[in-house]
Amino acid sequence: MTPIAVIRADASQKIGGGHIYRCLTLANALADAGWYCVFACRAGTVETVSALARSRHSILDLDTADESARLRERYPGGIDLLVVDHYGLNARFETACHAWARQIMVLDDVPGRRHDCDILLDQNLGADEESYRGYVPDHCRLLVGPRYALLRPQFAMGRRNAVTKRAARGPARRLLVSLGASDPLNITPAIVSAAAGLQLELDVVLGASSNQGDAILKMAFQLGVDVRIYIDVADMAALMISADMAVGAGGATSWERCCLGLPTLLVVTADNQTVVAQH
Repeated sequence: MTPIAVIRADASQKIGGGHIYRCLTLANALADAGWYCVFACRAGTVETVSALARSRHSILDLDTADESARLRERYPGGIDLLVVDHYGLNARFETACHAWARQIMVLDDVPGRRHDCDILLDQNLGADEESYRGYVPDHCRLLVGPRYALLRPQFAMGRRNAVTKRAARGPARRLLVSLGASDPLNITPAIVSAAAGLQLELDVVLGASSNQGDAILKMAFQLGVDVRIYIDVADMAALMISADMAVGAGGATSWERCCLGLPTLLVVTADNQTVVAQH
């Protein structure tokens, strides 16, 4: 019988797409191992991360206040694994789901919230087990640190080429600008403006729902900045390997850049990124 995993995560213009992207990595690995994966999401998630719609996984729209009841109703026979990657959900939600989820896995970034889970993954540099003691059950398995980072295979496969390229040091000519699926602080135009007069080529990555593209191209033309716009990029690893340097947010993509040895000017776009950026 095919094991079932339900993944509870959201994306939006406000929170970005990092939760969905890293959960897609996990879901793809589970599917390769024979699992059936379902993303349980609120409205706006697919519009923010269109890669979810293109994936092989099912999508369940959550349109109710009592999410645990909705999921229990959808899967009355129970599921094998519930993955929760959501700052708005904690032990209360997880406890309510234990009646129908055989195991619960939580993806977290900032210790200090109580969880009722069997597995907790914090992939961030500086994460340690002691920070979660007292916030999870005694039986919970803790997976902490970048060695557990949820990286798409394309990054591991591209590491050798990237490191070889970085060894040939020279002036930075190609700058990758990627502030996440939504760029909530509208930082990208400021970076393009700052590049005026510099000998740089800019690869600017925008999310599927971004409406910045035309305005950025117009600004770049007026300032004489060499800019290429990429919308909803499927192969981010290739762009990172080609780049000499990046400007990026301190979210989950930090570990993608680290894997490929890409020097980065790091921008904190959400409070939960502060500790990651410091480490």
